[in-house]
This record gives sequence, C-alpha cells and structure tokens, in this order.
Amino acid sequence: MEFGANMTTASIRPPHSIPLGVSIIIATAFTISFLDVVFKLFSSQMTLWQIFALSGCLAAPVFAGILWCSHRGIGALRAAFGLWSLLLAVFITGTFPAFYAAIPFLSLSTVGAANYTAPIFITLLSAYVIKEPVSLMGWVGAIVGFAGVLFLLQPGTEAFSFWALSPLLGACSYAAAHLTTRAKCQNIPIAALSLSQSSAMPLAGLVISVVLVIAQSTSDTAAAFPYIFATWSSIHPSDWLVLLALLPLSSPLG
Repeated sequence: MEFGANMTTASIRPPHSIPLGVSIIIATAFTISFLDVVFKLFSSQMTLWQIFALSGCLAAPVFAGILWCSHRGIGALRAAFGLWSLLLAVFITGTFPAFYAAIPFLSLSTVGAANYTAPIFITLLSAYVIKEPVSLMGWVGAIVGFAGVLFLLQPGTEAFSFWALSPLLGACSYAAAHLTTRAKCQNIPIAALSLSQSSAMPLAGLVISVVLVIAQSTSDTAAAFPYIFATWSSIHPSDWLVLLALLPLSSPLG
C-alpha cells in the first residue's frame, strides 16, 4: 500500500459517524486538559523546550515500534517522513509552544478560552481554503463562539493580557493541522503521523535549547521568564514520570 498519495477533499468522503466523532473529540479534549494541568504544575521545574525534547525522545521509539509492528515494511516508515506528514508535524509542533508558553502567566480558563478559537479558524479555513461546505448552524456556532471568547479575554480592557495572543497563534496552527489532516493525511497511518510528530518535537526543543545556551550570556530575560528562556535544569527521577505522562503530546491529537 502506498501511503501519502495526493488527495483532494473531493475524493475524501468517508462515511460519517457522529457519535464516534463526538466521542473522540471529547476524549481528545479531556487529554489536552490533563496535559494543561501537568504543564501548569511542573512548568517551574523544567523549561518548555526541555520538556519537548525529552518527551519526544521517549515517544519516538514507542511510535516507531508500533508503526513497524502494525504496518511492516519500509513504506510505512517512509510515510512518517513524507511531505504531508512533516507539514502536519510542523503545524502541531508550532501549536504546543504557542499554547503552553502562556500557561505560567495566565489562568487555565483564560488559556482555554483563547484555545477555543481554533474551531472558528477551522470553520473559516474549511470554507475558503479546502472549499468544504459549512452549514448555517456551523457559521452561527463560529460567531457565538467568537463572541464568547471576546467576553472571556476582554481585549481592550485592563483585564486583557498580551500573553493571550500566544494561545491564539497556537489555535491558528492547530486549525492548519486539522485542515492538513483532512485534506492530505487521511490515508496515512496514525502511528506514522505520531512518529513524525515525536521526531519533530525533540528536534525543535533541542534546536531552541542550543540557541538559548548560546544567547544566555547576553540575555536578561531568562531570570524573568525561566520557563521559556532558561537553560535546562537537572532532572529528578520523578520528572521522568511526568515526561511519560506527556507522551500524548507526541501524537496528532484532535
């Protein structure tokens, strides 16, 4: 079987199963909420990039083994590093730093409200990029959701924080990941997509960590924002349990 063949949305008309889809969405939302709490609790112990690098290094061999056992052959491994798999990995990898960077500085409810703009972006991009029809109720839901986000974030008031823009950027990247999956990745095994993601995350974490080490001598921001700009901290045995709990980060959630 050849994975990663070019597709268009016109050729993708899978049978719809609303109960299954809703169940998966709820399970994904629960998993993401769990990850939010983990990041909130442990953001003072490890840097964001350290978490990304180490959790990805733990996850990559797991997903490589799953992919090899479930889809034997070099073609399955090649699918993990094809154009669309890598593009999806880039979008998801971009989502998490933008989202989790704001967690130490905002309440989880505010971060979640900013993240809930993703369905709005998905609706807009679905209509204008991949030309997928959006029902009237879909537009109404997007407008109501946007109004709710404005109410919670309160832009233009003293209650608004510019850190809220970070998860908004993450929501845009998350929406782009959804569209890439919908249009180009439906015939790629989930284990291949997870392997691609778990390879991209540690690479991004390591590259940014090296850049921060080089810039450390001239940067005063590390003391103010150690979670984002500090170099790696020492790892305790209990930290590895946290990193194992974060393995879902390396799968294309949602």
